[in-house]
Amino acid sequence: MWNGLTLNQAMDQFVRRDCKLQGLAVTPVARTTPCVKYPESLDGGLLRYSSAIHEIGQTYAGSTVLLVTHGECVRMAVLMAEPNSEVFEVKHTGFVVLQRQQAAAKPPAHAATRQQHPAAVTWQLTSIPGETGVLWLEDD
Repeated sequence: MWNGLTLNQAMDQFVRRDCKLQGLAVTPVARTTPCVKYPESLDGGLLRYSSAIHEIGQTYAGSTVLLVTHGECVRMAVLMAEPNSEVFEVKHTGFVVLQRQQAAAKPPAHAATRQQHPAAVTWQLTSIPGETGVLWLEDD
């Protein structure tokens, strides 16, 4: 895939080196997971995305994390923080900002996350609909 390089070699050559050249004080980390069985159901994907976001939040607690992903995972990030919302659009390069809540967590209301994370951490959505390429309506 990367001219015969392993993922770690490709990260060193293409990502970590560029961060150093740009003077960025970041450490890119690739998250590797087994391939999912194709086709994956929408609910299965949403459950997988929420699990990954929670795992990353636990692993890097107290750190600032940039998670590069695709539109359905961005949609799940919105639903984790605003479970009564409806996401209508995630534009190319759209993103949202989540802030981890320090208080005791209540179970997420979205069915896919509730099953997997009965005592999961809660997230606050600090983005405003439409300002970062993601459009959703909140139903309070």
